[in-house]
Amino acid sequence: MGKKISTKVGVIIILVAALFAGGVLACRYWNISKQSTEVPEVVVTDETLSWESYENEKYSYQIKYPSGTKVQKENEPPFPGPPMGVQFSVQLDGKRYCNIGVEASGFNQYEIDDLRGKGYIESTVVIDGISAIRLVSTQPDGGEFIYLKDANNDFRITRGGSFGVENGTKCIKIFNQMISTLDFNFAK
Repeated sequence: MGKKISTKVGVIIILVAALFAGGVLACRYWNISKQSTEVPEVVVTDETLSWESYENEKYSYQIKYPSGTKVQKENEPPFPGPPMGVQFSVQLDGKRYCNIGVEASGFNQYEIDDLRGKGYIESTVVIDGISAIRLVSTQPDGGEFIYLKDANNDFRITRGGSFGVENGTKCIKIFNQMISTLDFNFAK
């Protein structure tokens, strides 16, 4: 009888220990899986939300640009502006500007072929749902050209060269942000 009691007590102790160990493991697993499935909140800010907007009703497009940018519209002084578009001059530092243009012009295959011949790197980019040809200079301070056809017009979008790596990087970022805001369905 004493052996039966000690065997029962031993089995009970083993069961209690097993349940305790299982509970500890379950709590650890639950905490680990709970932690690994929690996704930290990521706040993405759109820097272009506070930017100003240029609207061209004649060619049905809208584009945003940083505040403080010099905007030169069609044939506007101090020198003749783009004949069918707009030129943006975004100040990068105290002396240098990032020049970005949007022109409604004929789709010039000769110009595209000439840039290809000069070693510009060609790729395709989609702007406002429209596929376009992008040609980027291989020179560190070189420019960029994008050729796009929408339902009504042909466009050439340009980024002038910059001065130095830091300003070049800033200019490219601003250019990409600006073209991401292009809306070719404006005023239709």
